[in-house]
Amino acid sequence: MSIPKLERLFISEAITDRPELRVDWSNDHHHAAMIGRDMTVREVAKALRVMADLIERDPGMEAPNA
Repeated sequence: MSIPKLERLFISEAITDRPELRVDWSNDHHHAAMIGRDMTVREVAKALRVMADLIERDPGMEAPNA
C-alpha cells in the first residue's frame, strides 16, 4: 500500500447550496468542509482548518508501516 497522493483540491456547490472545500485522494478517500456563504477570508480559513483536522484523523490516510 502506498501513501495517498492528492488528486484534486477544489470548491464544489454540487450537493448543497453552500460552497464546500473538497479534497480527492488517490486512495478513493474524499474529504469536504463547508465554507460560509460569503466565502470571506475568515470563512475559508476556518474551512481549511476543518479540512486539515478531517484529513489528520482519517486512519486511511496514514502512511503504511515500513
